[in-house]
Amino acid sequence: MKILIVEDPPTVANFSALEIKKENYEVFVAYDSVQATMLIKKEQPDVVLLDVNLPGGSGFLLYDRAKFLVHKPLKIFIMTALEPEKVEKFILEKNIDRDSVFYKPVDIKKLLNKIKEG
Repeated sequence: MKILIVEDPPTVANFSALEIKKENYEVFVAYDSVQATMLIKKEQPDVVLLDVNLPGGSGFLLYDRAKFLVHKPLKIFIMTALEPEKVEKFILEKNIDRDSVFYKPVDIKKLLNKIKEG
């Protein structure tokens, strides 16, 4: 399974990548929305772990765009440090499963369990 982590700063992204690689997933990392868009097109991930507060563009916009860039079902988990009230509007607009939203600091074990569940 291919997983793309879209996160800044790099230290957080790289730590998450190391933990997820331990589970034998193929992991790619992007630090901004421009890099993420290129990797989504090129690598066609199965899962995207998406920080919504990114340099180079909104993670909320990338959420919408990502599903059109892959040629198969794509599961997106949102990771955010934003206040729940700000995220709630987006959740309602996009009909997102609340179990797909992780508030920082993210419990990597819970996240891995959700990825395994599909």
